Amino acid sequence: MNLPGAPKRRTVLRSFYALALLSGAYLGWSSFDSGSRQPIAFNHEKHLGMGISCETCHPGVDGSRHAGITSVKTCVTCHQAAQVSDPEAKKLEGYLAKGQEPPWKRVYHLPPLRYNLFLRPYASRIFFSHRLHVKTGGIACAACHGNMKKQSTPLSFPRKPIRMERCLNCHRTMKISTDCIACHH
Repeated sequence: MNLPGAPKRRTVLRSFYALALLSGAYLGWSSFDSGSRQPIAFNHEKHLGMGISCETCHPGVDGSRHAGITSVKTCVTCHQAAQVSDPEAKKLEGYLAKGQEPPWKRVYHLPPLRYNLFLRPYASRIFFSHRLHVKTGGIACAACHGNMKKQSTPLSFPRKPIRMERCLNCHRTMKISTDCIACHH
C-alpha cells in the first residue's frame, strides 16, 4: 500500500543522496588540478638517474617551508651545451632568451578550508613545512611524493594524494605529535 506523498518523499531523498554524492566527489577531487600540462616534459627518472638530487631542482626543500622550483638558468647550465637537438632543451633556451621562467603548474595542494552547515570552518588552515619534514625529520622525498625515480613523464596529478590519514599514520609511526594544533592553525 502506497501512502500519500511517498513518491515525492522518495524523489526528495534520491535528490539529496545524489547531491551528497556529487558534493563528496567534488570535495575529494578539488584539491588538485588533474588536467595540468607542464610547459616542459620534465623526466624525473632521467635526472635522478644521473645523480641529480631533488634539492637541485627544488631549492628550499631542506631550509624553507616551500620546496620551490629552480630557475631556468640552473637548467641551461647542462642543457644549453649538451642537447641542442632536444626539443625540450630548446624550450628551456627559449624561456632563458625571453628572460622568463617556465609557467610550471602546481601539482600538490593542501586541502582547502571546509565549512560546516553553519558556514563555520571545521578544518582550519594546514601548516606544512618541507624543512621540518626533510631536514629536521629526515624524511625522504619519496615518503610523501612516491618513487620519482620511475616517473618519466611530467606530473599532472599527485602520485600520492595528500590525505590526513596518511599524515597521521606517518606521525604515529615516527612517534610525532598527532595533536591537531601541530598542523592545523
